[in-house]
Amino acid sequence: EYLYVNLGINLQATQKMHESDSFGPDYDGLASDWDGSTGKVPEADEDGVITITTGAELAAFAADVNRGNSYSGKTVKLGADIDLGNQPWTPIGQTGPTTFAGTFDGNGKTLYNLNIDNTANTSEHGAAGLFGWIEQHSGSNSIKNLTINGVTINSHRYSGAVAGYADVKIENSTLNAPYSLTTADNQASLRCAGIVGQVKTGTAPFNSVVNCHTTEK
Repeated sequence: EYLYVNLGINLQATQKMHESDSFGPDYDGLASDWDGSTGKVPEADEDGVITITTGAELAAFAADVNRGNSYSGKTVKLGADIDLGNQPWTPIGQTGPTTFAGTFDGNGKTLYNLNIDNTANTSEHGAAGLFGWIEQHSGSNSIKNLTINGVTINSHRYSGAVAGYADVKIENSTLNAPYSLTTADNQASLRCAGIVGQVKTGTAPFNSVVNCHTTEK
């Protein structure tokens, strides 16, 4: 016979960024943080800039784009380094009504441990990266000033750390090891690269890749 007593104490284990165990570097982070269900996109400031500082906010932003909010004319900026903890990530945007149309400014911050399995998306526009398929809107949208450390992406077609497929300018961005990027479609195997899997041709300079690097670290 056992007697159970509820002392009203809630224990929560945490880890530092450099610590790891069999679950990864942040087992205390809930998986729901990365599906957009627990976070909220911050309000824009007086200059119309939306500043994201947590993984839950970033996932909420991704989910909002994937519901059809293009953020056209808006700037979304990182305000802190964010560790995605190798949790399953859904790329921001695909094609048509779910394409990001704003400017994403990494602001010199770093995203850690991006993990995507997009092999189930076998459509013509299946693309995987932090951003999936991103198209230009009057040449005004771009992705810039971003560093990503640690990437694993398995995609059916296009695979790149910053974007799977891009028709926008991507600049001043860096991918640091460890990283692994693959595509399952043999006919599209060359559409796999460090920063961007495939850049649309014929629309330069709006879709150029400028001052971007893939390095060992």
